Amino acid sequence: MDGRMHRRTAAWACGHVRDGVWKKHVQAVSEAGTYPDAYVFGEAAPDKTGWDPRWRELTLIEHEGRMITIHRVFDTLRLRETYPKVIRKLVGLALEAFRKGDEALAVRAGGVLTHLVGDTVQPAHTTDNRLVTLMWPQARYNTRFMTHPFMELVLCEIDENIPYEPQTLGMDTDSFIWRLCERLEKEKTDQIGEIQILMNANFSHDTAAAAASAERTALAAARLDADIFHTLSVLSGRVPGRTEESVDMTELIWTDCDVDNMFNYMPMVNMIPSRSFEHGTLLDIGEGPTKGICILPMMAQSYPDIRKAEVTYDVHRCGYRFFSCRLGVQRFRSPDEVPYSARTNETSVRFELRLDGKTVWTSGPLTDRDPAVPVCIALENADKLTLFVRDTRGPDALTRFVYPVAAAPRLLAAAPGE
Repeated sequence: MDGRMHRRTAAWACGHVRDGVWKKHVQAVSEAGTYPDAYVFGEAAPDKTGWDPRWRELTLIEHEGRMITIHRVFDTLRLRETYPKVIRKLVGLALEAFRKGDEALAVRAGGVLTHLVGDTVQPAHTTDNRLVTLMWPQARYNTRFMTHPFMELVLCEIDENIPYEPQTLGMDTDSFIWRLCERLEKEKTDQIGEIQILMNANFSHDTAAAAASAERTALAAARLDADIFHTLSVLSGRVPGRTEESVDMTELIWTDCDVDNMFNYMPMVNMIPSRSFEHGTLLDIGEGPTKGICILPMMAQSYPDIRKAEVTYDVHRCGYRFFSCRLGVQRFRSPDEVPYSARTNETSVRFELRLDGKTVWTSGPLTDRDPAVPVCIALENADKLTLFVRDTRGPDALTRFVYPVAAAPRLLAAAPGE
């Protein structure tokens, strides 16, 4: 994200949190949002004139036995692997500074965190730019240029009057780091969809469409910045805040999955394809429309293995203790709801829940005539949670369609009834 947009998104966030310390220091917070770029050369920079005297605290991190700038540690395309260390440093710095009464350092640490947000959700950062360049081949336009700034240098204003109530991201430092990483994964995935809009608008010189795309991205970043500032204020005891007792897993991005091509190799969230390309079919396991996740077992002809599908989520240090959902098979209320060129349910399935690869719960055979099965399991400090489903038939079975659904999947802070 361009430095000007880093400043604008951070400033917008400062004006939308209850704790006035952020608005009081809006200039410092906004400027700190540019620090990872401004100080990227660290100690090797030949001229440090005008640098923030506390730049080392804010932008250097111990990594593999030496102190380097945080920009050399976090990688958007390896977010869950590389971000937690940087986020933990900055969150710890901010909270400790608030507790010591050092507002100036605390808000600057929060400002530096906004840099990660901007560099994650801006379309130029969301995916491999080599793929983008292949999809818009420059030879077709008889030109050559760097794709990254072509997207990144579109600027926009953010309407300060747009209302927003910040969320509390987590109950403690660990859950804050986990929730922030998950939100970043979600926002990054959503913003990939802006690439086509932005690239086409730029090539056609449609400045209004390009600015509208940039504004959608900037507003997503600014809202998440506000959540970060609010959560830092809550966790440091400056303002009250309600923590989420549960997390809707339909809002999370999976870490791994194995699903049939008819679902584009991904889980379908809250709806599945219908016979029409224009709209989807809402999930329903006999209890009416529901939010949830549907994973389609392998439908390929001559598939030699057991027909199965799975999706895995990261729950490492998430702060939540249980997973609950209702398991069943999709109901189709009319022929128009059946996926295109497919068939309705023709076989039964078994569900498994796995923690770090170990099966901890298994269902009996389920068809679309069976009632939904409620399930709640303890996470037991697991790193990975996997929803696995298999056709009840053995290996090398003929293609038979079936649509297994995990309805209302949630992570819970406490077991139901506690």
